[in-house]
Amino acid sequence: PATAPAAFAPRVAYDRLKDITTIETVLENMRIACTHPGRKMPGPCTQATITITYRPETAWSTAIFLLDGGKRFPVVLRASATTADTTWLRAVADSAGIEIALMNAKNARRELRLSMDDSARLKAFIDFVGFSHADIERRRAETVAQAAETRARDAARREADRRIAGVDPKDAKIVLIVDRSGSMMNHMHNVKSRVRSTLELLSGKQMFDVLAVSNESLEFSPDLVPRSDANVQKAFVWVAQLVTTGDDAALPDTFKQALDLKPELIVFFTDGDINVDSAQQAVNSFHETSARLNLVLFNSDPEKVGLKMIAELSKRSGGIVREASPVADE
Repeated sequence: PATAPAAFAPRVAYDRLKDITTIETVLENMRIACTHPGRKMPGPCTQATITITYRPETAWSTAIFLLDGGKRFPVVLRASATTADTTWLRAVADSAGIEIALMNAKNARRELRLSMDDSARLKAFIDFVGFSHADIERRRAETVAQAAETRARDAARREADRRIAGVDPKDAKIVLIVDRSGSMMNHMHNVKSRVRSTLELLSGKQMFDVLAVSNESLEFSPDLVPRSDANVQKAFVWVAQLVTTGDDAALPDTFKQALDLKPELIVFFTDGDINVDSAQQAVNSFHETSARLNLVLFNSDPEKVGLKMIAELSKRSGGIVREASPVADE
């Protein structure tokens, strides 16, 4: 802590029973204090309590701090008190002039101005308990760097999420299969978002179709369509209207339907809750094809036998198996 002139130095009181030290300065119309455990301050106080003592002190609900340069900082008061970050208090203490407008629920207003002595007491308090200017700049730089790192990490995660289907630019023909069986009820928003991202990333040289499977098979188009803005938009509308229903009885027929389109890649969006018989028939349909099968899973149970069978098929075909995050970033 910095050394302050005796007249302006904050008061330090140690409560032996509670093992808490309170550091306090009393101004003409307010009291500012912070506490820390034990006798020795472990480091700068990050927060301090400001209590307005201007009579009647229980009536004030808002304090607006007016600093030089026209800066205004409104603060909500509860029982005429608020908790403030000490780095903000440092900015207040550095101001050449400090005025405070007090208001209550009845819109009564009082305006105060800190005297030179009160400004000196406030500065002495923050010098004693708070971060130095160098510390504040260092913390600000660290915060900026951390925010930039977080943004970069989030952007990378979103981009990886967008590419979760694993489509290769060399894949000329792609078929997406959406599991819309009853177990997918809580995942459909997420699935639709991933399908949209996948289609958006296709190039104009690629062709696609979208199928949906439950106890019946639905198709966006009877044939592959070229990737165009118009076709992608039509597919968005079609996928958006899908609702969950039934079971996965039509999975073998849907896989056969997809394979009849002669794709290089099939992407199956599912929770993996697949009937074993349906899974076995779907596996059998892949015997005479060079297509890869990628799985995008949603809250899947890796112990499900049907999922294990489809995942093994994906691996044999040269495909990938990925688990989607719980919430789409759209």
